[in-house]
Amino acid sequence: MRVIGVATVEEARLNLTRLLLSKHELEELPAEKVVEKALEHRNPAVAFSGGKSSLVVLHMAWLRKPKIKAVFNNTGVEIPGTVEYVRRLAREWGFELIETEPVKPDPSSPEPETAFWQCWRLFGPPTVRGSVLTKADAGKGSKNRSHPQCCVYLKELPARRAYAIHGIDAVLRGIQVAESRMRTFAIGQNGQRHFNRKWMMWTYDPIALWTDEQVWEYIRRHNLPYNPAYDSGFKRTGCLPCTAHKDWPQKLAKSYPRMRDFLLSKVGHDERGNKVLLQWMEGRVRAEMGCAGYA
Repeated sequence: MRVIGVATVEEARLNLTRLLLSKHELEELPAEKVVEKALEHRNPAVAFSGGKSSLVVLHMAWLRKPKIKAVFNNTGVEIPGTVEYVRRLAREWGFELIETEPVKPDPSSPEPETAFWQCWRLFGPPTVRGSVLTKADAGKGSKNRSHPQCCVYLKELPARRAYAIHGIDAVLRGIQVAESRMRTFAIGQNGQRHFNRKWMMWTYDPIALWTDEQVWEYIRRHNLPYNPAYDSGFKRTGCLPCTAHKDWPQKLAKSYPRMRDFLLSKVGHDERGNKVLLQWMEGRVRAEMGCAGYA
């Protein structure tokens, strides 16, 4: 009997993206070609998170334009070592680093809190993108409810401000379709380069159809200095107290157990972090509808 292999999530998303590209009569482009097209713009930049994927894209752009601009959104709650890593790389490579600062939703608040924790207090803990939690909040007329509100104030608004101030007209990104279903459909329907109406500028995604192994192979081949967070057990970089990805308690417990315990104490007791977040949202909806409290 012939055994049929089961595709991994990564393989399934890559296959679906290619199917969608074909349906929309779009071609899969080599990463280098996408980078070169982006650099034809008057004032392009790389969106650099300090992660492995955007590092690869930054390196491709830097080889062709050593003084390329790189926009790094310093959220104020980055995984320790990330900010220092990004600044050190800028000094060593010589690219132009543009480091943004987060925006507080309520700058007039007397509370001595950072933007992230103010977002937590005002909007609740970050929830998984596209989950029931974020969809439950979609009836409020906000266009940003498909992802955590903290991302708007810590990343989107600061980035838009930086793009406007520096006259950036095209952005190279390190996103990969294998990372999420939303990215699978976005790339499948728009391709690796398109005019992003949300940002009102051209966006380029050179390695959108790369696997994680391809990313690491490129890093090894070029001997690139990567974020030390990966050697500490992290599979992703970004905000340390982020609860917007699956199984965050288990992942955070490996490197920062005290932070995990602190976050769980703020959202509840569930070790997986999912049940308590759902209860928090249900309670908020019930309160707004005038319903009685619940256990």
